Amino acid sequence: MSARHRSRAIAAIIAATALSVSVAGPVWAALGVVATIVLPGSAGPSGLAVSPDGTKVYVAHTGTDTVEVIDAATGTLAATPIALPGSASPGSVAFSPDGTKAYVANSFSHTVSVIDVATDTVTSTIVLPVGSGPYAVRFSPDGAKAYIANADNDTISVIDGATDLLDPTVIALPAGSYPVAVSFSPDGTKAYVANYFTDTISVITVATDTLSATVIALAPGSAPHSVEFSPDGVLLATADRAGGLLVWEADTAREFYNLEGHKDAVTDVSWRSDSNVLASASADGSIKLWNMENGRLLKSMTAHPGGVSSIQFARDGRLASAGRDRQVKLWGPGGNLLRTFQAFAEPCMKVAITHDGSRVIAGDWSGEIRLWNAADGKRITLLPSNPTGTQKSGK
Repeated sequence: MSARHRSRAIAAIIAATALSVSVAGPVWAALGVVATIVLPGSAGPSGLAVSPDGTKVYVAHTGTDTVEVIDAATGTLAATPIALPGSASPGSVAFSPDGTKAYVANSFSHTVSVIDVATDTVTSTIVLPVGSGPYAVRFSPDGAKAYIANADNDTISVIDGATDLLDPTVIALPAGSYPVAVSFSPDGTKAYVANYFTDTISVITVATDTLSATVIALAPGSAPHSVEFSPDGVLLATADRAGGLLVWEADTAREFYNLEGHKDAVTDVSWRSDSNVLASASADGSIKLWNMENGRLLKSMTAHPGGVSSIQFARDGRLASAGRDRQVKLWGPGGNLLRTFQAFAEPCMKVAITHDGSRVIAGDWSGEIRLWNAADGKRITLLPSNPTGTQKSGK
């Protein structure tokens, strides 16, 4: 099997468990939601990101090497998509904290495309070493730099956020790590990296772009795929394919809570904006809300038969969820079901909600993307798995 096909096969395995590997996580607590969605499939959407101000949605397509642009308020699809150079195979998408630019990680061309958000045009292409296989991209909270998790060569590339130039510094991880997620602390001093194959979490000192001697070792076979700081930066949550959900002290990397209760893989986590509640989703079909003051379970919801794929908090404490039952749901701060949106034709893999909670965006296994008005549940737009420049509206 070629490295290209091996990378795609592994990505599909991770996607089948959880698609939180590239979610921009708790950055939204201070800056507005910045959610990145990575979906499987070669023809449909492979990545989705919501701008920090919630006005634009970028949808990357591996099959066409383009990024579609959606107006989040009106649901209008731009007539001309953003064309990426060469055989890019775009995946993870991230907006800068100020919303002026976006980076797109192109796994097959081993590049990162830089997009000017004001004009929706590619301004430059950052070339990574051949064989990098960029999997996830995330900006530091101040936007001064971005880290690219290169799954195929076990490195983290550093990009200058002001100049869009590749730093000569390469952060080398242990061989065989296969990094799939990276998260900056809210103060920007540390970054944590989830290493899927070595069952570890690496710690990076951001000021020097150096790997710390501190390594969080998880149980063998854990396969961590998600690492997310609490909005206040005090705690860090990790989720893995073996069903592990652990909370760590961010400063010391000491285990703080071992949250037990899920009976299958923990597929996603999301922090409430006040950092007092952590939500977890599982392949067992449940969503659990955890009190971070004492580690106790606040509520367990039977949410999606067949498994919960994705969850995300809005600032007001409402929670959006998506599941393999093809449903997308909206929950109140206390865990009460507020709304069930129109079902997809395929299992729903990822959901995002704008920071003000006005829009819910979700995508299914085929790559179809839908955007709804959260207040009344009306669908604003639909982007089919093979976009043709047309869009639909309705329920």
